Amino acid sequence: PPPPPPPPTRSTCQFVVDTVGFDHTQTDVPDPDVALLGTDHVFVLGAPTMNGADPGIPVAVRREGAASRQVSFVEFPPPDHGHARETAMSLHATRCAGTIKGSAGAAMQAGQVQGAGAGALTTVTFKPGVFSSGVVVFATPQATSAGSSAPVFAQVRAVSKTGFSFRLRSRDGTPSESIAPHAVDYVALAVGDHEVTDANGREWSVEVAKTAAVISHVQRQINFRNPVPLGSFIFASQLQTARDDTPGQVRYLNPTGRTVGLIVQEAPHGPEAAARVVFSSSFFDFGTVSYTQSPTLVPNIPNSAVFVLGGATTNGRDQGTPLATRTSSGRQVHFEEYRNDGGHARETSFWLAASVGVGTFGGAPMEAGRVNAAGGLATTEVTFTSPFPQGNVLVFATPVFEQGTATNPPVFARIRSVTRSGFKFFLQSSEDVAGSSIAGRAVEWMAIAESDGTVANAAGDAFAYRATITARSVRETDKSIFFRNAMPSGMFATQMQSAFGNDPSTIRIRSLADNKAVVFIEEDTRKDNELKHTAEVASRLVLSKVA
Repeated sequence: PPPPPPPPTRSTCQFVVDTVGFDHTQTDVPDPDVALLGTDHVFVLGAPTMNGADPGIPVAVRREGAASRQVSFVEFPPPDHGHARETAMSLHATRCAGTIKGSAGAAMQAGQVQGAGAGALTTVTFKPGVFSSGVVVFATPQATSAGSSAPVFAQVRAVSKTGFSFRLRSRDGTPSESIAPHAVDYVALAVGDHEVTDANGREWSVEVAKTAAVISHVQRQINFRNPVPLGSFIFASQLQTARDDTPGQVRYLNPTGRTVGLIVQEAPHGPEAAARVVFSSSFFDFGTVSYTQSPTLVPNIPNSAVFVLGGATTNGRDQGTPLATRTSSGRQVHFEEYRNDGGHARETSFWLAASVGVGTFGGAPMEAGRVNAAGGLATTEVTFTSPFPQGNVLVFATPVFEQGTATNPPVFARIRSVTRSGFKFFLQSSEDVAGSSIAGRAVEWMAIAESDGTVANAAGDAFAYRATITARSVRETDKSIFFRNAMPSGMFATQMQSAFGNDPSTIRIRSLADNKAVVFIEEDTRKDNELKHTAEVASRLVLSKVA
């Protein structure tokens, strides 16, 4: 008999996954570095959240001549030219048919196909042998303009281990003949639990599943197979059937780390099966960032991670505070003056980023979280998942600004009542801003047990550290905080841990030496020239690279 045919060639698939936040305006999603995925890769979006009630779809626009996509939520006509901010998975992948690095069972095929217009069916055939069992598919049209009056999406159907089909659809009532052909990027993933490594070297646990045909216009709660810490995962979904042939898009809401709600935004809509994919990963990194009134990017910070700042130096004379803005490519940090004159000297701050949940800082207990803080000077209380076992706790808290939102007047968090069980805080701004007018917003926080030891950053560099709190001794005058051991070329972070004085104020770093840091409390003088501040307690975290 003739010899059996050789097995099909399987390639290694590379990917980068994150979340993207967007509203009716365009959010720029930069392509990964060319060295990671090359220039010819695909881009898909998962189902969006359902923060805004108006129906529509997320649209990805490939920018000609620019290494990025622009993502926005385009409402179906008639649009009201406003939409709440939504979140969706964004996935870049190499064109491939094979497996993802890290797990032999994590099969993937990714590519681009020309989707037929006029409602015609387009069929994609997978490379033989790539998939041996269940598959889920994400397919995203690559628009050339976000201003279309009839935005389109790919209605996936007939998914199997050999391929899938889809039709390009728009809102209900749109004539099929008016829908033009579109290039459609797709990513197909094997069903199962996988441990994989992305193109940046970050490790992920991925749960890939498909629901039964139970997703309709009535919200359905779906359980994860493997619970994950709230806020430290990325969720993605897309309908996998078209049993009800009317246009319908799935959206998700109320994720808890164990469950998520899925709903088809068109009503009524018969039950469909949907992809259910959960990417979870533990992220931890730290460093320093220098910035002026113009932002400096701290790259590769996942949107799902918590990011906090630890006080600013005092190189510029004008008062203000550092602010962190979440973007699709990392966090942007800049100095926002209370009285903005258009320029500020370069300042430096320590930053710390970690996945939401309970973890360790160099072996010491640590917890990171995100909370929607009350506005109007109201107190927000945070309770730790479990009490810290002993000693004092250091807390750092930083408000979250989203890309494209105003950062003036600036807002910062005033921490108080820190215990081993939790802490309280309220939002403040400059003196000339009425407290009642301060709006609530998300605040990211990190709590670290008082300790000393060695901790490593994401690059694997080891740092000796000491984390303690001061006595109630920090005022508006310079206060020297001495280190128990010399910390050459060290990094230093601090934030007030009390609010005995109510005037708007932040802690600033006057100088940093091998054996001490000099800090003081800076009150705002927009309303008056009085600077005196009662004594406060402050955190002190110092790190020095191990030779």
